[in-house]
Amino acid sequence: MDLSLNPSWRKVVEQQPFSSLAFIPQSGTGKDKSSLTQIKKHVMKDIGKARRKNVRKKLIEIPLEIPETIEDFNSTSSVEDLQLDYGLSTHIPGDVALREAPTDNRSSFEKPPSPSTAMVSAVRGSPWQEGFNTQIERLWVGLFDDRYNNTPPFRHAWLPLGLMDAASFHQVLSNAALDLMGLRKNSKIPETIESITHHSLAVKMVAQRVSSLNKATIDGVIAAISGICCYSFKTWNLDNWYTHMKGVREIIRLRGGIDSLNSNPRLRHCVSWSDIPGACSLDIKPMFPLPTISLSALPPVPLYHGISQTSLPAAYISNTWRSNYPRLFEIMQIMKDIRSFTLYTTREVRQNNGQIYHDGEFGPDHILPLIHRLLSLASDIHDEYHSPLQAVRLACILYLHEIRRLFGILAVVPDLHTTKLKALLEDETLDWTRLNLLKAWCIAMGAMESRGPKRQWFIQRLHMSMEELDIGTEEELETKLEQVLWYKDVHTLMFRELYGRVELPRVENNLMLPLIHCNLIA
Repeated sequence: MDLSLNPSWRKVVEQQPFSSLAFIPQSGTGKDKSSLTQIKKHVMKDIGKARRKNVRKKLIEIPLEIPETIEDFNSTSSVEDLQLDYGLSTHIPGDVALREAPTDNRSSFEKPPSPSTAMVSAVRGSPWQEGFNTQIERLWVGLFDDRYNNTPPFRHAWLPLGLMDAASFHQVLSNAALDLMGLRKNSKIPETIESITHHSLAVKMVAQRVSSLNKATIDGVIAAISGICCYSFKTWNLDNWYTHMKGVREIIRLRGGIDSLNSNPRLRHCVSWSDIPGACSLDIKPMFPLPTISLSALPPVPLYHGISQTSLPAAYISNTWRSNYPRLFEIMQIMKDIRSFTLYTTREVRQNNGQIYHDGEFGPDHILPLIHRLLSLASDIHDEYHSPLQAVRLACILYLHEIRRLFGILAVVPDLHTTKLKALLEDETLDWTRLNLLKAWCIAMGAMESRGPKRQWFIQRLHMSMEELDIGTEEELETKLEQVLWYKDVHTLMFRELYGRVELPRVENNLMLPLIHCNLIA
């Protein structure tokens, strides 16, 4: 019996969002009795749900009425009642302590420049865009304001995707509102009326699209949900980030796998850009592999490829590690690539007066893949082999934190990484013989990115390492650590801050500002 021929059944089914797909193998004419029985049961399941009195909750419930102006809404409450149901388990694996939202203490935001005709026409010309007003225009223009050096990565990545679909457009505006609020406020980045308004519109539109299999897997929906992941990350709701990221993974699976996005390189990269920062904050393995396609006509090879300058201590550490842990040598290869990246970036900063930090694609395309490789080595195994590996892995992630801030790649909060690194270094049973300099480097990375009593613990261990290495002064230790892995524009200042010879601007909750202004004391 063809159930699709019954109009009443077809109407009921069309009104229900697809909850799951059943793949039923058939052969011959397709009239196999067992297959027909399975098909009938699968269809009747949704029909039965629709006929029950207590119908399951809708995909999304939004009691919020969208105001026309910011003055029409006085509440600053979050949108915790906005939910997309992907039918997935949303529990974050592992014992991960989630921190409160980070704070930001940057200077007050000035009036942005007037919009150009090209900026506004890009939106006004979109056939689906309605209700373009001065508020949307202000958010749109804010994406082109480079005075704080942190909008290019966001703009270059998401602006083209925001023009693909109404849902992704509103989510781009919502994330832009969060960025602007982060520049205005001296506290944590809150959800504002503008961010809530556009976020709720995006969620409603996505909920409508995922109710249809034909629309659920289009580029615009994947872009919108990836943008929602970024929203959750910016508001430091990592539980929601994990939920929506799993939703992206499920939709991409239904579409045919991650390689099905290769037809849209920008979208493919943005999915990873949404995936890696959140995974890094939780120190878990990313959900997606790295993109195999480039955003340009060039092959996907890092610009620093082929640049190499290894000091004798670094070579000694690499060879010793290979001898001690031959099956765990990948971490040394990653450190070598980080060293090449550092050399290339240093050269570009010198030649172009720091303009590399404004490049919206260089930072994500080169830093995030390194972090992805480091996260892929994450393991819960703690023994004489894997514990040193995890300590070096976490130290490498901490090494990249301040560099990420310089490029403006979302928020960076190192507390989880420093806590885990401290726990590993407290294990006195680990044998760092012949690798004491590497151990001192790991301790230094933890000290520079920690605060309070935890920083004092790392500094104390750093003094113990100086005795093990027969080093008498902090200056001599700094010289030794530079030979392991060091970005002078960043780590020299941060290291000297440990001993009170430099003052760096900091804010609460371990969210640190980029090293732009420093006062040398000695």
